[in-house]
Amino acid sequence: MAGLAATLALAPSFERVLLLEADTPQDCWQGSAADVAQAPGQPRRGVSQYRFMHALLARGATELEALCPGYLSQLQAAGANMTDYYQDLRFGTPAGPFARVTQPSQPLPIVQASRHLLEHTLRGFVQQHPKVQIMYGAAAAGLVFEGGSSSSSSGSRRVVGVQLGGGGGGEVRGDLVVAAAGRRLKLPGWLQAGGWPAAPVTSVNASTAYTTWFLRMPPEVEASLPYSGVYHSPSPPDLPAGAYLQRDEAGLWMVCGISFDRQAPQPSLDAALSWMKQAGLWMVCGISFDRQTPQPSFEPALSWMKQPSLDAALSWMKQAVYSDEVHALVSQGTAVSPVRMLGALNNTWSHYEQVPPPRGLVVLGDAYCSLNPTYAQGITVAAVQARLLGRLLAQRIAAAEHAHVAAGAAAADASASSSSSSSSSSAASLGTDNSSTSSAAAAGREEVAARRTAVAAAVSGLNGEFYAAAAGVVGAAWGFAAGRDMLYPFAQLQGENRTLQWRLMQGYVSAIFKVAAVDSETAEAVGRAMNMTAEPSVLFRPSIVAKVAAHTLLGWPWRSNSWNNSSSSSSSSSSSSSSAANSSAGGAPAVLPLSGVEGATEAAPLVSASARVQEV
Repeated sequence: MAGLAATLALAPSFERVLLLEADTPQDCWQGSAADVAQAPGQPRRGVSQYRFMHALLARGATELEALCPGYLSQLQAAGANMTDYYQDLRFGTPAGPFARVTQPSQPLPIVQASRHLLEHTLRGFVQQHPKVQIMYGAAAAGLVFEGGSSSSSSGSRRVVGVQLGGGGGGEVRGDLVVAAAGRRLKLPGWLQAGGWPAAPVTSVNASTAYTTWFLRMPPEVEASLPYSGVYHSPSPPDLPAGAYLQRDEAGLWMVCGISFDRQAPQPSLDAALSWMKQAGLWMVCGISFDRQTPQPSFEPALSWMKQPSLDAALSWMKQAVYSDEVHALVSQGTAVSPVRMLGALNNTWSHYEQVPPPRGLVVLGDAYCSLNPTYAQGITVAAVQARLLGRLLAQRIAAAEHAHVAAGAAAADASASSSSSSSSSSAASLGTDNSSTSSAAAAGREEVAARRTAVAAAVSGLNGEFYAAAAGVVGAAWGFAAGRDMLYPFAQLQGENRTLQWRLMQGYVSAIFKVAAVDSETAEAVGRAMNMTAEPSVLFRPSIVAKVAAHTLLGWPWRSNSWNNSSSSSSSSSSSSSSAANSSAGGAPAVLPLSGVEGATEAAPLVSASARVQEV
């Protein structure tokens, strides 16, 4: 997703953009999410998370729609579930589900869909772009540096292309290389081989694991549900398990069990259902931390939800997740795909904002910072970075072209001034010797040269400006994902410390989640922060700080505004009926917002985008 988004962001500034895709198209790519789920082997070898739960947060939806207008309408036409965060999703915590927000200051549209649909639709825009070429089966194997790899002055070196692996070998050159191939990209080694210093790396590993599968719900059950997604969030440090159920396209539901610290059941349908029942879990996705998830197989996954098998999975969900709502729903559905497991979902940040890569190379997406997909931020962060890159590049090229025009005008004025001393007969004679054709040709060559000069100037100083801005976006997402994972005592840290400031911040966040279960203003602020449509500072508004303090010190609240509170009113009949339906559904379980599982680019393929201005 990061590479596709970056390609669309670069296209307006270059005459040609070449996208290197390590994978080769599979037959199932043209099918449905169910076809992908049932396909043998790995449909996207470069994206190990391809068959697991995904969602597109409100900020990500906005950014991708801006990159390719019509993206959201195409998703909807293909069956994606377009939902409203406040009205259609239930985000649960041990303190109860978040309070209903009946009159939000702004809507938060969420896209619930398989990774296959999200990526396939975006790839369609890329394939149709007249400036873009996709080279399938082209795996990047290294970088090409200006002057070769033996240059002694590494500080002034520039990346001018990508080495290709496989039998063909060779290289591809361009004015700008964008590395967007995910967390498994071997970029640090390539940079060191070229004599470039390694960027500092920070990582937080809470050993997160997913167990997931698709199911179909009975029509009468689906029709009775007042929501399209239930998210029972893990709650560190005491509850390292969560369960998500969301409606994807084509009437399929996806279940996801999440565990930390290796506690998830070994895959089997019985084990997964058993685990889900114990821990709490539609895709059905079991999430665990610290490698406790069951080994994959339809039977073992459900057992893990019940303890290695469908029973094991459901049982695990019921016991480990503080709410059995998901388990109760899942047990009524019919599984339509194998149960699959995925681990090694840690947080890793390569600090290129501290040690920028060489000129001519930009790193973004998971290759820059990969986040635990439990919090659904990956695709959104990548989309924000791609648009940022496109804007900065366009601005820098425009500024360079303006400077070139200004310099040309100054030179012309100087030339006119110097020729004023010539005789009028000489000037006339010179004028008759110049042809309009040669002048036009010269102007064309100058324009091409000016464009090349502008692009070179724009790319030359791009890194510092890009990472200064991108680090803020990454830092906000990191503070939530890695910050929460650090609460687990078993989390392995590199370059991070549990400082007093961190403890105070995470204590405040934990308190906010409790207040959000009873106060709609706080629930709305949390929703905006988690969807990245507002800065984290929205959580520190004086009114919210006062409520958190009242809750912590005085045992507030004295009232409730929850999903089950009949006194909650709505400004629309649809909201009112939804609230009533939730009230009749009984005790609503803890529900995680869609920031629950975006999954974005956990293990993107070795794919890099190379853009260049064509030779003229």
